[in-house]
Amino acid sequence: MHSLATLVYFPKNDLEGAEVLITGALEIFRTSRPGNHPNTATILNSMGRLRIKQGDPRAAEPFFRETVSMRASLFGECDPLVSRTTFELVDCLKEQRQYNEAESILLSTVENAEDASLKDEALNRLAELYNAWGRPEKSEASRLLVTGTN
Repeated sequence: MHSLATLVYFPKNDLEGAEVLITGALEIFRTSRPGNHPNTATILNSMGRLRIKQGDPRAAEPFFRETVSMRASLFGECDPLVSRTTFELVDCLKEQRQYNEAESILLSTVENAEDASLKDEALNRLAELYNAWGRPEKSEASRLLVTGTN
């Protein structure tokens, strides 16, 4: 159900059809798998992405938060899946103009990143956040910290 939703309904922009399938898949996994099953996290993340496509970042936020928490407990804070979902949460917060929290998450990612490319992505996203926030001087400072621009 989940695969059908993401591979067929999302590309066709049939968000209603995707929602029915993702909701059904989530119900099945929540009742038949352990609480922190990796596939449950994937389905939760897809539900967050669906809510974003529907233009409802406030409804997407709890799905991204749960996915980040679940994936971090399964794979560790530095796992690429955790980072990708964290960035989706940050984008969601940015859309809601929750700049302080988004900044805090990105600064923590920069500080704790073990991989240079992850740190660079977090710095670039931080620069984008500062631009959206109306802080161009901080944006430029973040961009200057990106590896290769020094």
